Amino acid sequence: MVTRSEQGAVAFTKAGEMALPAPAIKMVDAVGAGDAFQAGLLEGLAAAGQLSRAGLEILPEAALRQAIVTGALTCQRAGADLPGRAEVLAALQKI
Repeated sequence: MVTRSEQGAVAFTKAGEMALPAPAIKMVDAVGAGDAFQAGLLEGLAAAGQLSRAGLEILPEAALRQAIVTGALTCQRAGADLPGRAEVLAALQKI
């Protein structure tokens, strides 16, 4: 996976390449965005029942989208202030 800031992220898996855009945000601080992206990805894989090597090989689109949104929410705050699960899920409902 490659994060591309305001351009979203791209994942390269055995199933192929998947690129998703980032939501438009007001950037405050990028500290913690990478950690947030990874946390969102793991949570998204777990929610899809794909938290495994095989899950990464097929990578559900929803998991990558959750990773991007989690990173974006973090960038709207000062410092490494990661959003909670409820906030991420609410943001996902809006896109």
